[in-house]
Amino acid sequence: MAAGDAQLAAWQAIGDDPPYAELTVLTACRVWRFAEEGRHVSKAAAGERALGRDPTLGVVGDALRRRHGDPAARIDPAQVARLLAVVRGACQGTRPRLAEASPLVTLTRVLVMAAVSEARNTAVAAI
Repeated sequence: MAAGDAQLAAWQAIGDDPPYAELTVLTACRVWRFAEEGRHVSKAAAGERALGRDPTLGVVGDALRRRHGDPAARIDPAQVARLLAVVRGACQGTRPRLAEASPLVTLTRVLVMAAVSEARNTAVAAI
């Protein structure tokens, strides 16, 4: 969970990042689900679960609409910030479920998160 929390913290530091808002929101939902259940699921499934847990997280619905082809779905930066704070709080209150994931799966998840972070940082630096 340390890698997931570190990624969430990095996204909080970046702030408003419209080209990656959908990715940020739905990946945060995935981190949340993994923190609580030790399950790795699709972005859409994680988003649906997050909405089920807290229907006030409208930004998740906006990200899901954009993911499903609605380019007009607006993702509010203030709501992204709120979601990141909610998820980080949830993650910090949970313990890693290392017994539920093999070392290879855990390593793969960390590497994927690092690659996404590097690609995002490269894109931000190019701006």
